This record gives sequence, structure tokens and C-alpha cells, in this order.
Amino acid sequence: MKKLFIFVLIALVAGASVFAMDFHLGVMQNFMDTSVIADLEFNHFGVEGSLGVPLIWGTGALIEAISEGEEVDPGEGASMVLMPGAMVNGYWKAIDGRHFGLRLGIQADVIGLFTENLRSVIGLWGTSIGFNFKFNDKFSMNLTGTIPAALPLSLISEDAASLGFVGYVEGGEDIGDFFAVLFGQLLPGVMSEFARLSFKWKI
Repeated sequence: MKKLFIFVLIALVAGASVFAMDFHLGVMQNFMDTSVIADLEFNHFGVEGSLGVPLIWGTGALIEAISEGEEVDPGEGASMVLMPGAMVNGYWKAIDGRHFGLRLGIQADVIGLFTENLRSVIGLWGTSIGFNFKFNDKFSMNLTGTIPAALPLSLISEDAASLGFVGYVEGGEDIGDFFAVLFGQLLPGVMSEFARLSFKWKI
């Protein structure tokens, strides 16, 4: 995975130098994940993607458990902290000013949950709106929010709402595993889509 990620970054940088596009690399934080984010901008469109783990969220949960005297299995604790998350957002630059930009797009988020008895992946998508602030030619800040498609679709019917997310679950033996998926992935995933903040540097 690490080698693939490095290869993709090299390919993006090489592509940006050949074609009329800008490549940005930075860090991103949403409700759940601390991530590395890459942003490839064309004249009027762009695509950004991130890969991260719930570093702050997971570490905080572990510290709280330890402070309360709970016995923490190191293996299970590591799996929760390293629970991966990924995001892809394709956008149109509706406004692209010198210092301010407005982006409208479609965003998809994927969250994994891997424990001893459970392997689960949940995917969400929705429309995104992003505000881009350029401090200078090299450094920018981006605040983006996404409306999970399942929310407006739920006004139509439960069947329509199911079109707003996909899921894969393997294992799980009791009701506790069900709640692990619900509260460990789906709800944090929805919260993560509502807002994310990133800082990027032009490469």
C-alpha cells in the first residue's frame, strides 16, 4: 500500500509538469480522520483525494479507556487507531479568484473497520461545496462540506436512501458487532462528510 501511494504521488507530480495542471499536497482533518491529501487542479475542474487514519479520535478513545482503568487489548487498540479512511472529490471551480475560490463537486468517502471478529467497509457519497482561500501562490486553506446523499434520498423512501451508501460486512457474531458498524463507521462517516479542513502546498 505504501509503495502504491508513493507511485501514485510520483505519477501525479510528473503529469502536472507535462500537462496544464497544478498539483497540491497537504494535510486534512475531518470529524474522524487525520489524512494526507493530494489535489490536482486543471483550468476549470479538479480532483482531490485523501488517505488517513483516526489519529486524534482513536488516540483520544484509547487514552480515555486507559485513564478509566479499562483493560485494553493492544492488538484491538491498534486496529481501531489504524482504522483507514479515504476520500475522493471531483469538483468544478465555480469561482477561481486570486485569493478566494468556490468549488462544487461530488465527493465519496470510504471507512473501514477491522477487528478480530469483524471486517467492514462503508462507502458514502454526496454533493460537496468547498471554499478555497489562497494565502499566496504556494499555500492555501480549504474548507469543504458535503451533504450525504442518503439524507435527502431518505425523504423519498428507505429504499431510495440505501442508494446513498454501500457496505460490505464480513464476520460479526452478535448485536455488539452491529452497533460497532453503526456507531464506528456509518455515523462518524456522515459527520466526517459534513465538514473537513485542509492546508495544502503547491508542489
